Amino acid sequence: MSFRKLDYQTADFDTHIVISVHNNDGQIEASMHHPFENSTRIGLKLSDAVDLALYQQQITPDHPEIVVIDEEGVWPASFEPLK
Repeated sequence: MSFRKLDYQTADFDTHIVISVHNNDGQIEASMHHPFENSTRIGLKLSDAVDLALYQQQITPDHPEIVVIDEEGVWPASFEPLK
């Protein structure tokens, strides 16, 4: 499985599960937004954000697409590739 890479202007926060990746003082940090809960979890480890997004996708009706915002280019090569 790979995730689609979008930016803040094209990600639809009302329909996508959005993982946003940031460099925070040399540490890769992620936030995850769930469209139907209207909630954002911040300060997550990237692996935790991905696991949580995959779980949320499974239990949410219509299984919303997971997209990634990585404007700083910090998505690790060891993770699923972005398309």
